[in-house]
Amino acid sequence: MHLYNAWLPSPIAEETKKETESFSCVVKSVKQSLCSNDPESVYSTIKWIPVIDLFIKAKSQVSLDDVVDLVEFGLRLFHQSQDKLYAQVRWGNIIVRLLNKFRKKLSLKIQWHPLYDSLLQTHFTRNTGP
Repeated sequence: MHLYNAWLPSPIAEETKKETESFSCVVKSVKQSLCSNDPESVYSTIKWIPVIDLFIKAKSQVSLDDVVDLVEFGLRLFHQSQDKLYAQVRWGNIIVRLLNKFRKKLSLKIQWHPLYDSLLQTHFTRNTGP
C-alpha cells in the first residue's frame, strides 16, 4: 500500500486494493480493442491511454506482469503504426512514462533495430507534406 493510501479512511483504503485487478482489466481491454486484420484499429486503443495515465499518476499498486504486458503490447503498436504519427506519439509517450516509473522493477529486453527503423521512417523517409 502506498503512503498516500495509508492516510485514507479504512473503507476507502480497502477499495484501493482492487486497483491491481482494475489495471489488469484495463490491459485486457486494450489488447481486445486492437483487431489484427484492421490497421485502423490502432486508433481505438488510444482511448485507453488516459486511463493508463491515471494509474501512473495515482501511484497505484499494479502487477509488474501487467506492466510488462502493456509495455510489450505498446511497443508492438508503436511499430505497427508506422504511418499513423498521432498513434505513435501517444503510445510512445505512455511507454516512456511506464518505463520511467517502473524502470528499476522491470526486466525487459527491447530490440534497438525496430526503434532505429522507426526513427528513420519518421524523420527521413516520411512525406511531411507542404
